[in-house]
Amino acid sequence: MNIRKQISQHGYKLTKQRQLIIDMMQENHDRLLSVDGLYEALERAIDRSTIYRNLEVLDACGLLHKVQTGDSALFKLICQTNHHHHLICLDCGMTEVVDYCPLAELDKIARDHDFEVSAHTLEVFGRCKQCRTAKP
Repeated sequence: MNIRKQISQHGYKLTKQRQLIIDMMQENHDRLLSVDGLYEALERAIDRSTIYRNLEVLDACGLLHKVQTGDSALFKLICQTNHHHHLICLDCGMTEVVDYCPLAELDKIARDHDFEVSAHTLEVFGRCKQCRTAKP
């Protein structure tokens, strides 16, 4: 995925702050990050409101996978374009891609009811082995 091109196609520029956020998300490609997590990881070089605004831009450009967790959200760069789901650790934010879609049966049920499914998401939340063994 050419990030600069995708941002440009949506009428935005790849600013220094956006590049720092993207770099940090690429370094942490195997986990979801919160705004606070990005703020700390970037050693407070970018204020939270700027991080929020830039995440909104990256999301509008189709570059982010956003997971709503209660009243907050976690983010990661889109990891692949084919249909997939995620296993997400509630403690450390680690994500595992699941290339299997268990919702095929639901699609059949929807068709049986003359309902056209345009999209679905499935995130499975739990605790990874490392976090389970770290907390007795």
